[in-house]
Amino acid sequence: MKLHYFEGSTTCRPIVIFATETGQKLQLVPVNILTGEQTSPAFTALNPNQLVPVLEEADGFSLTECSAILKYLADKAGHAAWPAEPRARAEVIARMRGGSVSASRRCRRSRRPAGR
Repeated sequence: MKLHYFEGSTTCRPIVIFATETGQKLQLVPVNILTGEQTSPAFTALNPNQLVPVLEEADGFSLTECSAILKYLADKAGHAAWPAEPRARAEVIARMRGGSVSASRRCRRSRRPAGR
């Protein structure tokens, strides 16, 4: 599997850590987002949103978005981080979404003018 990533990306780092922890080998393909490499035609063909990370399988299957990639890798490894039991899996989904929603709310609050 190839992981198209940027070294300083907080959305790429958990994927690299999890793959290493579960013994899944990744071929790391650096994408320099500081120079706009993600806007190249080759990368845009992988991810029209022009964002890292992108996981690419040998058969041409590709997946974007950190949480989707982490769930996919956990499923492939049969790891407890992505449980098979529906209620346990729902709790994981809620926690994963909760963090991003909370962060989004905090960002919106920080942009409001004082007194609102």
